[in-house]
Amino acid sequence: MLNLGNRIKKLRALRDMNQDQLSLATGIDRSKISRIEGGYVTPTEAELATIKSALGWPSEEAIAAALALLAGEKQPCGESAE
Repeated sequence: MLNLGNRIKKLRALRDMNQDQLSLATGIDRSKISRIEGGYVTPTEAELATIKSALGWPSEEAIAAALALLAGEKQPCGESAE
C-alpha cells in the first residue's frame, strides 16, 4: 500500500507535473512538496485539499468503484459479466 506522499508523487507523475509545477498550482513551497512526498512531513488538511484539487485527485468513492470494476465485482452501466 502506498503512503500519502507516494500517492501524491505517483499521481503528480501521471499528470506529467514536476514539483515546481505542483508548487505553482498549489501555492505550497516546492521544498515542502518534496518533504511531503518523501514522507518527512504531513500536509495540513488545507494543503492536502489544495494538492488534491490541483492533481484532480479522485474521490474515495471513485477509487472504490474503480477497484471494484477491476476486481470484476460490478460492471459499468448495467453490462453483464458474460
